Amino acid sequence: FDQLSELVQYLRTTAKQDRVVALRIAPLLESNAKNQSYFDRLGFRQAPLHVHAELTWVRDITESEADLLADLRKTTRHAIVKAQRAGVTTQVLTSGVALDRFMPLYNATGRRHQFTTYSRSLLAAQLELFGQHDRIYTIIASHQGKDIAAAICIQFGQTVFYYHGASAGVTSSVPAAQLVQWQAILEAKRRGARRYNFWGIAPADKPQHPFAGLTIFKKGFGGFAVEYLPAQDLPLGLGYLRLWTADTYRRLRRGF
Repeated sequence: FDQLSELVQYLRTTAKQDRVVALRIAPLLESNAKNQSYFDRLGFRQAPLHVHAELTWVRDITESEADLLADLRKTTRHAIVKAQRAGVTTQVLTSGVALDRFMPLYNATGRRHQFTTYSRSLLAAQLELFGQHDRIYTIIASHQGKDIAAAICIQFGQTVFYYHGASAGVTSSVPAAQLVQWQAILEAKRRGARRYNFWGIAPADKPQHPFAGLTIFKKGFGGFAVEYLPAQDLPLGLGYLRLWTADTYRRLRRGF
């Protein structure tokens, strides 16, 4: 709490100089009363819009590779084998050159599913920054000489996070996405990680949630849900009302 308090005090001073209307923090802290109390004591309130995934799916990867594979849902395990038999190959890339192969798949995915992608410059900065400490890697799956699926994963401590994903519009006879995740898990294990975080999933009571399909996919690898604290806002002026109204509207339009 003392460190958080000092950080907030510093940010308050800087915020006044820059005429900031609020401080927003999205903590990677599990959602419980104790962790929430730290922010409550400093005058924070729940933000109207999430910043990162607040309900995630996590897999313990300390088991042997054989046990990990055996724990997968039957259809997921069969999809991995099917992709391998179809001739899908994977590579683990750790240099910035991976972006040249990732971006076409990523942009195609954004167009297909109608979401706004991150800029190339942002992804390049992430690859450069985390790459300096060997904390990021890219899995690329190829079939018949063409890249068809990819994932960018970031390691923090003993957890690897599935951070960005992309795929080409291939048929179900080449289920490369499952193979990419499996190879990402094995690479995380090789790096000494103990957990693989698949990132956001839909709440069980919201079958129409935009993440519903992804949730079925991610849960096929086995694991458990971890809920993080929602983003926290510290209002610093009357302008916060406009921010709150705009973000509430954005949340309602998104549907989550």
